[in-house]
Amino acid sequence: MILKSVGAVLVIAAGTMAGFSKSREYRRHIKEIETLKTLFCMMRGEIIYSRIPLSEICARLASSAENPYSDWLCHLETELEERGERMLSEIWRTTAEESLKGTVLTKSEKEELYGLGTQIGRTDAMTQANILEMYTLRLEEYRKSYAEAIGEKIKICNCLGIASGIVIAILLI
Repeated sequence: MILKSVGAVLVIAAGTMAGFSKSREYRRHIKEIETLKTLFCMMRGEIIYSRIPLSEICARLASSAENPYSDWLCHLETELEERGERMLSEIWRTTAEESLKGTVLTKSEKEELYGLGTQIGRTDAMTQANILEMYTLRLEEYRKSYAEAIGEKIKICNCLGIASGIVIAILLI
């Protein structure tokens, strides 16, 4: 009887952890969008006020960014320094694809980030700043829509995790 009770508690705990794990993934998505927004707001400021090469901007931002974005920026800086004949858009895309594999960004969000590399570094500072401003506004729209939709999903995941653990424990007893 004690063994069944311990097993039931473990099954309930596993179900609960599965639900909380999924809800943590939803929260992480919002946090990553906020991180990207902050990162590109800072990049915009660097472009407007310091007017230094993109490789130096990446080095500055990497020191204050969180992983995996700091790794991406360091990788981008290194590749830009050694770029040779490669175009910025190619370097931007390949470094982002390699460094941002572990993020929870959706495919469309990643594609939009990759596409940003085709617009940066080709025009004057004000146009680049406007492009980054538009991108950060889109990120804010994504964040708001996810925050509204995810609030209920988090509650559902938590409840379903607990409920499924209890149901499985009852079936096993």
